[in-house]
Amino acid sequence: MNADLISPKMMTRLTEIAHQYGRDPMDADDILSEILEAISRLSSDDDSASRIFTKARWVALSHVRSERVYTKYVGSQSEAEVSYEEGDEEDVEVLFSDSLTPEVEAEHLEMAAALEVAIDSLDVTDQKIVRLLKDGFLPADIAKKLNVSRSAISQRMAKIAKQFAAFGFQA
Repeated sequence: MNADLISPKMMTRLTEIAHQYGRDPMDADDILSEILEAISRLSSDDDSASRIFTKARWVALSHVRSERVYTKYVGSQSEAEVSYEEGDEEDVEVLFSDSLTPEVEAEHLEMAAALEVAIDSLDVTDQKIVRLLKDGFLPADIAKKLNVSRSAISQRMAKIAKQFAAFGFQA
């Protein structure tokens, strides 16, 4: 998809997503640039708006994670600790890696498993709603897909949020 063909309404939503994940306006601008680049490279003209917004959220989340890794491994070190001699470039590249530490990765896997247990505990309709939300569908799209009203989906989502809170997840 050509990033120049993005509608003003979609651009506004993409900007909102960038500001949601950005710590400050400059960081949000960086995130928005990454989102637009990813959309131009990874999206086709057949992608729905919800699919594009899901990709945008993944790009923004990836940016935030890479910033955390950078801050943890490089930003907290002095310039002398980070400096390197010729030939040590490989060591420094490891510091800039987007990969997660084994501990954080294990935490993510545990959280994902707990989330799957929570989803499986829901009734069938609520499971469908959660899986569609996970796939990036908006509540209005879910209502159309399930042939119910938007308010019915909103009520179900509120109920699901309470159930997830009981499992210890934040809404």
